[in-house]
Amino acid sequence: YVDAAPESFEQAAPLNSKGITPTFRAEPIDLGINPPLTSLVKYDAVRKRLVIGDGLNKRLLFLDDAKRVVDSITFTGPPSCIAERNGSWFVTDMGEFFPHDTAIGALRRIDWVNGSAKATDVIAPLRRPVHVAIADLNGDKRDDYLICEFGNIKGNFGWYEVDKKGKTMYHELLGNPGAISSVVTDLNNDKRPDIVVLMAQAREGVFAFINKGRGVFDPMPLLIFPPSYGSSSFQVVDLNGDPYPDLIVTMGDNGDYEEPPYKPYHGTYFYHGTKELEFTQVRFMPMYGAYGALFKDFDLDGTKDLLSFAFFPQLSYGDAGLIQYRPDVLRSSTLFSIDKAVTGRWLVNDVADIDGDGDVDIILGNFSMGPWYLTGPIRDFWTTGGRAAIVLRNQTRP
Repeated sequence: YVDAAPESFEQAAPLNSKGITPTFRAEPIDLGINPPLTSLVKYDAVRKRLVIGDGLNKRLLFLDDAKRVVDSITFTGPPSCIAERNGSWFVTDMGEFFPHDTAIGALRRIDWVNGSAKATDVIAPLRRPVHVAIADLNGDKRDDYLICEFGNIKGNFGWYEVDKKGKTMYHELLGNPGAISSVVTDLNNDKRPDIVVLMAQAREGVFAFINKGRGVFDPMPLLIFPPSYGSSSFQVVDLNGDPYPDLIVTMGDNGDYEEPPYKPYHGTYFYHGTKELEFTQVRFMPMYGAYGALFKDFDLDGTKDLLSFAFFPQLSYGDAGLIQYRPDVLRSSTLFSIDKAVTGRWLVNDVADIDGDGDVDIILGNFSMGPWYLTGPIRDFWTTGGRAAIVLRNQTRP
């Protein structure tokens, strides 16, 4: 392998950006937290406020319309994911953000008492949990917890069955590290909830677990990637209007070296699926260090658009290296940048109609540190500018 390896990668074609898009207006959220280590962002539609996961101080922060902190709740570690159920929030507490194998994380439940958030443990300990999904997986009319314990060298992916007394029983689906997010959906139209997970460590890929009933799942690999690809996010989507699931996957993790090479195969991949759950790549949009891709009709013209963001960006591209907006992405290669994109290192996201005007807005969180040796004014601003997040306010409907 070493002898056959090229001296350098053939790089992707230069970006042909049309400039800053008028579709979004950038609104920074500066909270004075340095370095900003935003581990979660969310719009709370019930209480109509922004929620920021402050990974540095291990808190959830609740912001009002003026982007001022009006409430907070402290965790053992950085909060990484929120799943809502019957008015309660279920939050994964990582214990520590950076790679570790110690089981010091937890799933915590948040309820509101007289308007204030109160947290209690649901499942502990967990090994660096990063994502939770809630669904009745075995047909007993009770919610179960599907948890990605990313870990590091050790990790797990599985679900916790809840019995009628409220006790939990663990069912392991994969005993490997790297589970980064999961989706519960019916893949084969048999009216049973199936499971799809992205594994982003060691044996990377998208794996399905087909529900056979009564809590039994058959494993089925859908896509397998070389570990050098650095898979970072995925979605189950409909790309072509047929009844079969399609996939979008981003590749961009590049944290194995202090000065990582730019990889031309980083970016967003689109896959068509068949009835037999076989997937074929149909489109690729390159982006160095891509960490997420949002696939929605942002401009309300009836076609799907793509907004992607990078955690290991090519800084020479300026704003377009950090956030890219591609309208009508399935038919067009037109690319726009986003104003102020270069002012953060974007790791987490949420989408919601924040202002209630009928179009979809975006929140991106700045996790300013981590793998990657970088010096200079951009890094200094990322780490000392206090920029926790940015709201991309959709301007389609004034």
